[in-house]
Amino acid sequence: MNLIMDMKGVLSLLLFSFILSSCDKEKSVTAIYLEPNEVTVNAGAEFQFVVITEPSDAPIPNCQWSLSPQDKGAEISNTGLFKSTNPGSFTVSVTAKENFFSASSNVIVEALPISSIRFSNDTIAIEAGNDTLLSCAIEPEYASISDVKWESSDESIAIVNDGRIEAKRAGECIITAYYEEHVTNIFVHRIEAKCICTVTPPTLERISLEENDFYFSGLGEGRIMLNVYCYPEGAICPKIQWSTSNANIVKVDEEGWLTAVSAGTCIITATSVDGKFTASYEIKVQEVKVDGIFFADDKEFEIGEGESFLLDDEYISVSPYNASNKNFKLEQISGHDVAQISSDGKSIIGLQEGVAYFKAISEEGGYTDVCKVVVLNKVVANIEVKISLSGWAVIAGYTSANLKCQVWNYNNDPIRVTGLEVLPSPGSGNSNSAYFKYNGEIEYLRSKYWLNSFQNIYQPYYILHFQYGNKAYTKKIKR
Repeated sequence: MNLIMDMKGVLSLLLFSFILSSCDKEKSVTAIYLEPNEVTVNAGAEFQFVVITEPSDAPIPNCQWSLSPQDKGAEISNTGLFKSTNPGSFTVSVTAKENFFSASSNVIVEALPISSIRFSNDTIAIEAGNDTLLSCAIEPEYASISDVKWESSDESIAIVNDGRIEAKRAGECIITAYYEEHVTNIFVHRIEAKCICTVTPPTLERISLEENDFYFSGLGEGRIMLNVYCYPEGAICPKIQWSTSNANIVKVDEEGWLTAVSAGTCIITATSVDGKFTASYEIKVQEVKVDGIFFADDKEFEIGEGESFLLDDEYISVSPYNASNKNFKLEQISGHDVAQISSDGKSIIGLQEGVAYFKAISEEGGYTDVCKVVVLNKVVANIEVKISLSGWAVIAGYTSANLKCQVWNYNNDPIRVTGLEVLPSPGSGNSNSAYFKYNGEIEYLRSKYWLNSFQNIYQPYYILHFQYGNKAYTKKIKR
């Protein structure tokens, strides 16, 4: 009996111990959560995440923390402390090491508004064609540099993108870094910093002359100048010294003007005064064949007794204008007692009143032309007449006009103008003519004019009638 009672006591003691042991055992975690599951913080701020278990009275397990994306300016500690220096969106994750339960929370990091922008220097210099990064400092510390905008006052000189300046050409412009905060729909708060950007010309690397062949189309056509190109574009061209390989073909002056001397080929060289840069160019001077020779106007010239005129380009021309050989010979056809050729063969001298004819012969090709030389009495030669027409109309060569006749006297004594004839040129058929009576005395070195009008005169020419020292004279005028 006593043995039975002892066994019951032992069993009761064992049952009590089992129940007590079951009451002391920890509760198991069935899930974990992050509190909160989404949060917004400012850049630079810290936030402590809290792990919540289910059941709520279950112990918090050992956890491993992670962050995505990584290396974007944010971090999470092994205790769940989040910190970010850059704005953006992040995901914080936590995983229980024993049972691998996990939870996550979204974090939005907002940038702080910029309160100031400054450059370390307010000027910058950069060579055209290069680029450089212009950095600026902003406050507060964790404001976002990506909120800074950039602009150039002259994009033809330099452009700027996110602080990188690309120099275009020499000049000066203002680079501005700015931040705008829209306080209201109307008011915008702007913070800015300015930097003077000076773009210097690029360093000269080489010079060149025009690359395409350039020809003198003939001698005597004037001067040409070769263009000097400096590279890279925008580089400052140095002062140039010019030279020619053969001055008997092409001459070059100190300014680079070229003059053709004879047909042929030579090399023109441009060299910088410091001797560092040089460029050459081949010049070809072509011969141009003569195709004619012509006296000017209607091939009739007037000179006074004892006067002469030089047969220059005003009176005679070799065709074409840029012919290589413009030499010609002058021969007299008639009127040897009226006029003669000068000893150098370049002028005609009036001897006495009358008419003489001369022939010009081109040295190349033997082309000829003939002119008439009228030697005027000295008194007539010393009279100058100018005929001016206004309000005129020409139909099939027949002219109607208002006429102004102005006469100058270069004789020592006065002249008396008595009239003016307006006559038709040959071939007119039935044409009018006109005669205007004048009566006016003109002193030495003085002039007078008369106004008239005429109708339907075929290709008119004019004859002035005047008296000098009781003798009557006439002077033919070609308009």
